Amino acid sequence: MRCLLFKSCYYLRIRECFIYLTYWFVTLILAYMKAHIKSLSIAFFFFLSLIITSCNKNSAVNTTQDQEEFINYSIDGTQYHYSAPGDTLGHPYHDITESGEFLPGEGVVCNGHDGNYIVLTFGRNGIGLNSQQQFGFFGVMANFGQYNMLRGDAFVYITEYGSVGEFISGNLSALVTETQSPSPSHNLVINFRVRRTY
Repeated sequence: MRCLLFKSCYYLRIRECFIYLTYWFVTLILAYMKAHIKSLSIAFFFFLSLIITSCNKNSAVNTTQDQEEFINYSIDGTQYHYSAPGDTLGHPYHDITESGEFLPGEGVVCNGHDGNYIVLTFGRNGIGLNSQQQFGFFGVMANFGQYNMLRGDAFVYITEYGSVGEFISGNLSALVTETQSPSPSHNLVINFRVRRTY
């Protein structure tokens, strides 16, 4: 298992990693100066064991890279990516309209760092892992304006559905149309993962 100094730095913030390595580097230098050559190998192996222990601790506990919140989408092949903490993602309760009726639904929203606002809605009928939910609409202010949305007969596939406080993940790939005239069609692909709030 390849888990040494670089992987440890990967999980720590750059600043914390720099402080951590500087501390142990100074400790190693002092140990060398104090005991010269004889204790250098002992200090080196002690230093190496601390790095490996720290790495194992970080890889077991700090799995935030695996639990990242994001929404990725592409419209006609042009890709967009938003992720926390730079962008604010949420999981609000939404109603979706189907044949004039309001049905309870789920939602994924994002307030982007660039001022873009994104919303995806879908049903919640028997929602859970590996379920498929009726697509409601997808709105992207930067691409289509405030009152224009993308709709279509499609399903959102739920690939993760944890408890409240854990994650909901899913994806959608569909041909959709704009709600405002002249209603052009677009190829829409979405992948998302956000923390559940209800």
